[in-house]
Amino acid sequence: LADTKIARTLHIDLEVPWFLDSFGIDRGAVLNLEAEQKFGRAKFVAHIPCSLKYAALGEQTVPRLQAVMEFGHGLFFNREEAGNDFLVDMANDNGYILTAM
Repeated sequence: LADTKIARTLHIDLEVPWFLDSFGIDRGAVLNLEAEQKFGRAKFVAHIPCSLKYAALGEQTVPRLQAVMEFGHGLFFNREEAGNDFLVDMANDNGYILTAM
């Protein structure tokens, strides 16, 4: 991560309804229509850029929060991709919170 541009990173572990036929990083998982009562664990990361921290503290006026951006590749690969320097720069410059699962 571009440490000087990220004020806070949150790593969250949630219990969620699970509609796939397996748990974990199995890339062959398929939708299971009989899974209404199953629950699984999903991990989530959120990167809060320094620009939003400073705006919240009144130390600068722009950018204010413009969007929460879900970086979709994490759903199929790795949450760390949301910490890519290009995405961090874009989030810090434009007032985005970066998220990934």
